[in-house]
Amino acid sequence: MGNIEAHDFAPVRADERKVLNLSRTVTPKQYVKHLQGELLEGTLHELPWNIKDSVSLYESMTVAFNALTEIPVELPLRLPHLSYLNLSHNLLTTLPESFGLLFHLKEVCIQHNQLTSMPDSFVFLVKLEKVDFSYNQLRQLPENIGTMEKLEKINLTHNKLKQLPLSFGSPQSKVQLLLAYQNRLESPPQAVCDEGSSSTLEYVRKQYATNCAEYPTSTVVPLNQFPRCCSNKLEPSVSNPHSAQIQYIQQQTNTSHTTNRIKAPLLPPFDATTLTPFQLQDRVIGLIYGAAIGDAIGLACRWMSKDEVDFHYGSDEDLVYEKIVQDEHRVLWRQGDWTSNFDQFMLVTESLVNWAGVVDELEFARRLQTWANQGFKELGDSVGVVTSETLAKVLSHPDFTKDPHTVSKSVLTNNQATSNGHMPLGNLPATMPSSNSSQHIPRLSSSSSSLPSLSSLSHKDVVQKLVYTAPCDTFGVDNGAVVRTAILGVPYFHELIEVESNAVRICRTTHADNKCVASCVLISLLVALQLQGKLIDLENKLSLNEDHLDLAFKMAATHLSDAAEIQDFMELKNYKSLSSLNTKTAMSHTYLPVKAALIALHWTGDFRSCIAALTRLAGDSNSNACVAGAILGCCWGYAKLPVVWVDNLRKKQVQWLNMRINHLLDIMGSP
Repeated sequence: MGNIEAHDFAPVRADERKVLNLSRTVTPKQYVKHLQGELLEGTLHELPWNIKDSVSLYESMTVAFNALTEIPVELPLRLPHLSYLNLSHNLLTTLPESFGLLFHLKEVCIQHNQLTSMPDSFVFLVKLEKVDFSYNQLRQLPENIGTMEKLEKINLTHNKLKQLPLSFGSPQSKVQLLLAYQNRLESPPQAVCDEGSSSTLEYVRKQYATNCAEYPTSTVVPLNQFPRCCSNKLEPSVSNPHSAQIQYIQQQTNTSHTTNRIKAPLLPPFDATTLTPFQLQDRVIGLIYGAAIGDAIGLACRWMSKDEVDFHYGSDEDLVYEKIVQDEHRVLWRQGDWTSNFDQFMLVTESLVNWAGVVDELEFARRLQTWANQGFKELGDSVGVVTSETLAKVLSHPDFTKDPHTVSKSVLTNNQATSNGHMPLGNLPATMPSSNSSQHIPRLSSSSSSLPSLSSLSHKDVVQKLVYTAPCDTFGVDNGAVVRTAILGVPYFHELIEVESNAVRICRTTHADNKCVASCVLISLLVALQLQGKLIDLENKLSLNEDHLDLAFKMAATHLSDAAEIQDFMELKNYKSLSSLNTKTAMSHTYLPVKAALIALHWTGDFRSCIAALTRLAGDSNSNACVAGAILGCCWGYAKLPVVWVDNLRKKQVQWLNMRINHLLDIMGSP
């Protein structure tokens, strides 16, 4: 049929305007020549001008066996009623984004072209039922193509696809026929797709059910969105979660690849967890932010009496950074900043990240010594605030960075029999609190003659004057190690023996007492089991798996030396409610944050109510809330942490923290 005559003569009747045929009629010989690239006489290289310049009411258009290289951007405005479009056997390499404005399209034929991609707007074709993209050069598809409202049949054979969007396996998908022969598919495997549509759909549905049970959805309560940054390219949010997840799964199932292992040394194997990649990522970030928030908020009531807590913080709503009282116990940190507990937590994180997932006590000891001398300079510190007497004595030993394990054991042996556990680091007079009161926590007196004028001292000297060690009945069993250990549940979380070993090595770097070791092992294992998806029922966060909790306790108890110690340690499992926790006795004992963490695991409320309750108990509240916040943050995930506590952390610290979290996620291969 002649191309010019088909369009130049104005139709006489309205029904004649329904079909526009600009296709070439070809013989078998001409068909072969066309496939070989030989252009036929009269072939169209572009649509006629009067198609592009005027509005027509055609409902069907066929332009097959031509040499079109592009579709005009204005086409949807000129042919707004098209329900059938045949562009097969042309030279199209792209489709315009405006293609998604052809709202009435029900069937599209674009086979035998040179398309390398489809516009994202393609998913807006809400009436599309059937599409043929066979024999093109497609390398990827829009992520939500499988959940288009009416799409039932799609032909993708003979392309260069490596993966099919998991949306084809979604329960919302209407796709009944999916052809994907002769591609380069890895997920699903090409062999599965070559078996036919039913095998392909069965595979992607199982894949979706296994890995995509939870995707970010709209909610009445706003969720936190972590600024994920991959390879120095900032991405405010994941715009294509299906694609990112498929790539992650592919990396997991090819863990023998040297390239994958070099780039992501902490990439877990495919069966490491029941969590989806995005759940795993969210819980790792939640763990870190939970610890930071617990430490920062917990500082509000540190060393206060009950009356002081009630006076300064009448309700939980008053527990926000800007309302934290500034006195001698809090003046060392600005409002919205974390304390030395989370500093040490991040020292461990930096150590394992910069050593590509390797946990090394010598490297950590060097970082710890540098931090104690100058803090984090990039955050404006001049000195690290050391509140643990055990840590202070270990750091002062000349051989600490050479052989930290031997030094910490020696310091423990030499001091445990004589120390009363509350020696001040500076010249600040300290009074040991009574067993059931916090009213005698040391206070700075402006009239004290023993103190030189603070105005004459450097900032570092002022810090030393204001710092004193946290009270603990016995030397060497304070919480200085357990506050930093939760992050050690992240690397190799799928290998509990490796988690245990890492926790032991980092704990013994400064704290050699067996109780400290058992505490650190337990907290690290609780994190690892959560990341495996075994400790908490994801469908019901109130459901705690007691068998796996017992496993963690038994592994940790092996590091205790006698039956009495083991019995005392195993009794910690009884701490399930706030009423059982007394923060006024042995205020900084290593078991106290463990008790707080176990209460957090059994907590029936949300993150904020738990951390607020632990904070209001005072004592060494920021240490308790730091450990409990890590455990609870790992349970809830970053997205569901209290917005007011996330957003109002100090901006400089948050930027610094996010860079390190992104680095950790990178070496985990996280999408």
